[in-house]
Formats: sequence, C-alpha cells, structure tokens
Amino acid sequence: MAEYSHIFPTCVRLLSCFRKANAFTFLRKCDTLRKNSPHKGALVPMKSHWKLYVLYALIVAVLGQIYICPSPDSVFVVSAGVICLELVLLHGTDIHPFAFTVTSGVMTAVLRALLVLVSGGNVLQSLYSTFTFYFVFAVLVQVSRLMQLPQSRTLFKIAVMCCFDAVSNTVELLLLRQLSVRGVQLILLTALTRALLIWVMHVFYSRQTLYIVQEEHQKRYARLNQLAASIHSEVFFLSQTSDDLEALVRDGYAMYETAEDPQVSQNALALSNRAHKIRKDCDRVISGLQTLTDDIEHEHTLHLHDIFRILQDNTVRGQEMADKNISISFSCTGDAEIEQYFSIFTILNNLISNSVDACGTNGHIDVHAEASEDTLTLTVSDNGSGIEEDLIPLLFHPGFSTKFDPQTGEAASGIGLCHVKNAVDRMGGTIDVTSGETTIFTIRLPLAHSWEKGAVTHG
Repeated sequence: MAEYSHIFPTCVRLLSCFRKANAFTFLRKCDTLRKNSPHKGALVPMKSHWKLYVLYALIVAVLGQIYICPSPDSVFVVSAGVICLELVLLHGTDIHPFAFTVTSGVMTAVLRALLVLVSGGNVLQSLYSTFTFYFVFAVLVQVSRLMQLPQSRTLFKIAVMCCFDAVSNTVELLLLRQLSVRGVQLILLTALTRALLIWVMHVFYSRQTLYIVQEEHQKRYARLNQLAASIHSEVFFLSQTSDDLEALVRDGYAMYETAEDPQVSQNALALSNRAHKIRKDCDRVISGLQTLTDDIEHEHTLHLHDIFRILQDNTVRGQEMADKNISISFSCTGDAEIEQYFSIFTILNNLISNSVDACGTNGHIDVHAEASEDTLTLTVSDNGSGIEEDLIPLLFHPGFSTKFDPQTGEAASGIGLCHVKNAVDRMGGTIDVTSGETTIFTIRLPLAHSWEKGAVTHG
C-alpha cells in the first residue's frame, strides 16, 4: 500500500483548491455586485451625510477667497470658488446640487464677511451679495435638473452652467444696482473663462481617472489569471490522485476476490468501497474546477506580451517579498495570440521558480519567448548551481528532485518539472535541457495563429 501513501496528504491540496476557487469566484463577481447595488447613483441625503457637504462646501468657501475685484468701490468680485463648485457638481454624482450649492454659498458669504469685517468694509452688503449669487445658481441648477443628465453630456452641462454663472452674476449686480454695459461684458468674460478652465480641469481629471481605472483593472486581471493558472495546476495533481484512487479500488477488489482469510477479504472490500467514494468526490471537485477555469480561458485569448507582463509583475513582486538579489529579465520577439494560456503560465511559473531556487540569493534569470509562423519557443535560463549531466534524463520523472531542505534534509516533492513536462506534452510540444555555466530550459510549442511584430521587451 506504500505506493498509495501520497493520496492522503493530497487532501490538503484539495482543501486549498476549494479556498482558491471560492476566492476566484468572489473576485470575478465583485464588480457585478457593485454595479447592481441599489445605492449606486443615489443622492447622498444632507441629514445623514452632512460632514461630506460641509467638507466640500468649506473647500469652495476657502477657494472663494481667491478673487479679483473689478471695481474698488464695489463688493462684486470674481472668485475661484465657483470653479470648484461646478467641478464638484459635475463629478460628485452622489451630491444633492441644491443643498450643496446653498451650503457653499452660506459658508463662502460668512467667511468673506469676516474678512470684510476685519478690513472695515460693508459686512451686510458683502453677505447678501455673495449669497445671492450662490442661491440663484442653486435654484437654476435645481429647476433645470441639469445634474440628472448622463456623464456623456458633460460638455453640455458645462455650457449650461456657464449661462447660469452669467445669470447669477447679473442678478447680483442688479441687486447691488451696479449693472452696466461694462459689467455685462465682465460677466460674460468671467463666465466663459470659468467654463474654459472647468473644461480643461474636467478633461485632465477624466484622463487621470481613466488611467487609474485601467491600471487597477490590469492588476486585478493579472491576479485573476495567476489565480486561475494556479487552480489549473491543482486540477492536474487532483487528476493524478483520482487515477491513483481508481487503481486502489481495483487492487482492493482484486484482494477481496483472492484473499483466503475472510477477515482480510472483507477489509479489502471495505477499503475498496471507501476509495471509490473518495474518488467520486475528487472527480466532482475536478469537474467543477475544470469548468471554472475552462470558462475563463475560453472567454478570450491572451497575447504573448500580455502574458509576459503579468509574469513579470508577479515575479518581481515575489522577489521583493523574498528579499533576494536576483535579477530577472523578460523579453519577447514577435507576438502570438495564445488560447491555452493557463498552461503557459504553469510552464513558466514552475521553470522560473526552479531557477530562483537554483540561484540562491544572487544570480540572473533570463526569460525569453519567440513567436515564429507556426512555433512558440520559450526559453528560461539562469546562472545558478546547474544540473549534473547524468541527472538531466531523470528531471521529469515523478518524485525526482535535486532540491532539498538544508535544515531538515528532506527532498522536494519533485512534481513541478513533471507537471511542466505533462503540460508541454498535452500541447504537442517538446522540452530540452542543457546545463553548464548556464542552465537553459527550451520549450517549443506549435502555434495555430501567430504574427511578427518585431522585438518587444519587458524588464
């Protein structure tokens, strides 16, 4: 029974697969749950989120003290606070426009009145002059329902708010009894200037937001692919365990039929039945995990340079966490659209991991891919400890390993390169190893579709 002794520790890997599968499913559905949330796009009530309104309004009020005064004899000013106000209205989809604008007007008027009081000016006139602008602006925005328009009509919103800006300033000057031709010209110039600045800031903000979203999407996409590739690898080991369990069932039943001792015969039958039940559970898990990974892999393909970018990001992150002085370079000549990219991840992850172990704490690893018309060639080389020539033919045998724990003396599992060989064989490829001052693993895989794009280097 010693040949089946590895079956039971595999239960630990089985449990690990359950956890990985759950995490993978959660990450895939995270965006869907967020998009379907009943709170998405709802206005934030003033009563329950007053701190948010006060914070934004305070920013508007502070910026409202940055202004120019067209006439030294008037309290009419042109401030930067309105620019901030309109930007918040454009991008703060959860903000109630009327409540926020009125709150900003109150805080701006009070703060400006305090400054006027210190300077000995007309406090009352400053108060109602400032608040009038914000109140008229708030009423216009609320009545027009401008902020309910979709984000795709932002340019139209800016143009309409430019008109609201001009109307609000006109009402303010009428209240102050200072409206004139020159005042109207100043109002129009102010509204157009603010609109232009708001449009420039909006474009900059949108591009920065898009860049951040794309960067986060790429990181999440890389994590999902690495996680799925890891699950794909575990399915391979579980499949081997299922085959071993099937062999155990057959051997147990054969012992049941041939054993002369009735007690031994019954024990063999019971063992065979238990192994059969475990194999059925194992096959069910394998089927579920394969469906999960196959659905993801069949949804789309990955370009070779994207695979290398994901590998580079994860490898560099792992090296930083391991605190090793190992340099790793990734390069790619040509490009290819890969369908079975989980297998590519599995092959390269295992080979890179072996090279890192061979290098110890210092060394260099080079990972290169070359896509020709019908062949993908992957090369992983390192200047580590190397492999003895007489051991190379044994590298891909199950259980064989040249690595061991320096503290306990226990050998490694020896399944990594075996898994690489099986993945290469399934894809109809070949793998060669040479070792001297540099150890080089060369994998050649047939390609259905590829095209040349010149040299693309990562790292």
